[in-house]
Amino acid sequence: MKIYTVSEITKIGIRFMAQRDKDWHGPYTLLQLQTIEWLRPETSMKITGQKEKFEAREVRALRYFFQKRDEPIWKIRRICPICKEWLIPQEYEGLYLWRCAYCDGILAEQGKLPRIFVREEKGFTPGVQRIAALIKEEAKTKQPHFSLLLDAIHARRCPKCGKSMAHKFYSYAYHVEIDECPECRVVWFDADELETLQCLIEMETN
Repeated sequence: MKIYTVSEITKIGIRFMAQRDKDWHGPYTLLQLQTIEWLRPETSMKITGQKEKFEAREVRALRYFFQKRDEPIWKIRRICPICKEWLIPQEYEGLYLWRCAYCDGILAEQGKLPRIFVREEKGFTPGVQRIAALIKEEAKTKQPHFSLLLDAIHARRCPKCGKSMAHKFYSYAYHVEIDECPECRVVWFDADELETLQCLIEMETN
């Protein structure tokens, strides 16, 4: 098997099949594989569309995952409010957040957000920059005392405690939609929402 780097796997869009008993499951992305509790170093795998089989430990990025999985943070369970899959602890600008491997949502503790926002090391995609610019323009048309709370037909459940979260704008200044658990003090961001909020803050401070 050719040894692919993480960036190559992501860029090419490689998907993997994993064998449990005699059945093949998948396809999975590299990140999604890390949500599978039965995945072991000796698990038989193959790249989607190929016949060659190999063991999971032969994928360099998974070797690192198997080492990290023994750390205490990997034993803490958080579940995605959208996909109902286990969230993965992942380093984000020097801090551990929780990411869904299926919808790419992010769970963050409120206390970590200020430390993320003061960093200006992250680049933003053109799509994120465009959305941030639109939100900034739309914010100018809203009344000064509009409600932060947004209507939600089905409130999402907190990935930590399971109680209903409040669907709202992040703040009066930054109109990015989030889901917040007031009891656990955690915030759920759908895909790109955290990056959009960071981009908005940088636009204001620069």
